[in-house]
Amino acid sequence: VEDAAAAMPAEAFRTRDVAPPTILFVGLLRESKGVLVLLEACADLRRRGLDFRLDLVGELHSRALGTRVARLIDENDLQSVVRLRGVLAGDDKHRAYAEASVFCFPSFFESETFGLVLIEAMQFGLPVVATSWRGIPSVVADGDNGYLVPIKDVDALADRLGLLLRDPELAESMGRRGRRLYEERFTLQRFHADIQKVFDAVRQDLSR
Repeated sequence: VEDAAAAMPAEAFRTRDVAPPTILFVGLLRESKGVLVLLEACADLRRRGLDFRLDLVGELHSRALGTRVARLIDENDLQSVVRLRGVLAGDDKHRAYAEASVFCFPSFFESETFGLVLIEAMQFGLPVVATSWRGIPSVVADGDNGYLVPIKDVDALADRLGLLLRDPELAESMGRRGRRLYEERFTLQRFHADIQKVFDAVRQDLSR
């Protein structure tokens, strides 16, 4: 993944120091991506007295889901908390990552891989709260660069998000470890080097 974070101006990241912190979700807004679970967790966090914002970035999968999202927001008085930002691309998407405090990806999508958005979040130094699902644990190490929770577990999701919202230093240290993991495993340079190793190994086998 190209290092877009390195090209962002420093002032784009300064928003993180301004209260309230922002939880960011990026992806197709569908039930199996955990969007409704995330909204329920945010309602729980509000009842615990935490001040934060939730940015949902992506396209709504269906009108029916949009109705359910709106109902959850209204029933839990989340109108001042949740922003439906639609599809963002390029610098607009990168700025959303830069301005966020925590990245949340509570997916239980049937065909989930490891989630490219997780690598994008790590690139921007964000701690990640995600699910122990499919390939996600190959990217997010529980207790290191973020937390993993069971799928559809509202309480566990709220607990882990709450930990990071209450402890900015913990969030920052996990984000730094995520950034370091990105640099070690997921940069374009690392990808090209690994591909070259494969080609070299194949060439050696063919020459024998």
